[in-house]
Amino acid sequence: MNYEILTTVEFERKHSKLTKRNNFLEKRYRIAVKAIRRDPMSPSLATHKVDSPTYGKVWSSSVTGDIRILWNYYGPKKNLIILLLTTGRHSGGINVYRSII
Repeated sequence: MNYEILTTVEFERKHSKLTKRNNFLEKRYRIAVKAIRRDPMSPSLATHKVDSPTYGKVWSSSVTGDIRILWNYYGPKKNLIILLLTTGRHSGGINVYRSII
């Protein structure tokens, strides 16, 4: 099943900041989003549930060893949409799991 993918302004802003002048990372994002669209639980994404202070219980998928996308399902079961909420680094003091808008 291919899911429809939507993004928040927060995701777009952080994605642009992280990939600015970084073609390798932009390519990794394209690969990750394509994999999320096809199968969000693919082992290559290392998808797992997290509790974000901003978004509550959401899913986290790997883009690289240090970059994650936080997302969730929305809509009726027959027509689920995946909303990419935010993205950021896994490591560091202000990581994607702790960030607050």
